[in-house]
Amino acid sequence: MNRFPWRSLIAGFILLLLLTGSGCSTAVPPTTTPAPSATLPADSSAAGRQSDWRPFHFQPGQEFTYAIRYQPAGQAEQSGTFVLNVTEAGAGKVKADWQGSLGSEHFAASTIAAPDQIAPNMLTGMVRNPAAAPVYFTLFHPWMGMGIWALALGSGNLEVGSKWSQTRSGHSYAFEVVEKRSYAGAEGYLLRSREDDHLQSEVCIAPQLPFALMARWEENGNTYYSELTAYRGPQAKSAGGQ
Repeated sequence: MNRFPWRSLIAGFILLLLLTGSGCSTAVPPTTTPAPSATLPADSSAAGRQSDWRPFHFQPGQEFTYAIRYQPAGQAEQSGTFVLNVTEAGAGKVKADWQGSLGSEHFAASTIAAPDQIAPNMLTGMVRNPAAAPVYFTLFHPWMGMGIWALALGSGNLEVGSKWSQTRSGHSYAFEVVEKRSYAGAEGYLLRSREDDHLQSEVCIAPQLPFALMARWEENGNTYYSELTAYRGPQAKSAGGQ
């Protein structure tokens, strides 16, 4: 397996601490996501709104199962699984148990914390474990590594066909809400980003769930992919509340 990008993970970990710990926007573009109400929106017109999505805020009774893949540049693809189970721990805290595998390598850990602190603890447990790379780059990294995501998600409603773009330092960045897709019985919005007309990432999010339904990310010629194959927990509404 290629050398794991520790600097990227550590930088992302710091940004995630800012995102989950502050409960409000910061001056750093990838961490401008506010911490909205954890309740699912009753108004269907609000169901696709960014302010209704609280990434990484887990609830007791949720269990996520993902198929993950990793293709190093110029090498054969490796595949595996990732499972996260969240249970009640008392005193306003939850317990998260996760395990995964990639090829012949495995990783597993548990943590007890407030719902908004589970994600930073997960990243700590993944440090220096290359098998966890697809989980980091697909379920965490897209929300930390590009200001264009914060620009798009912070602009209001997620509507199919919406597009954003910007140019900086001689490079162009484009973002689009492409369509609605369903994974494991949950419907979400497929978000696609390009850099200089090159497809960099695709992420499908359901505003009422804390993790992406599907994500694909390219980094230094390596491709990371995860797809939700099973979900157990509070009923996931369709995108747009329909």
